[in-house]
Amino acid sequence: HFLPLLYVLGAWDGKEPITIPVDGIEMGSISMLSVQVG
Repeated sequence: HFLPLLYVLGAWDGKEPITIPVDGIEMGSISMLSVQVG
């Protein structure tokens, strides 16, 4: 699920802040990383 991140970063104009509201690993193997623009 890395490719959707590239689409979002391509649409980003560089002015809005980028935050990571959710970050963690569940049960040792499931990544729950979320990235928010704006």
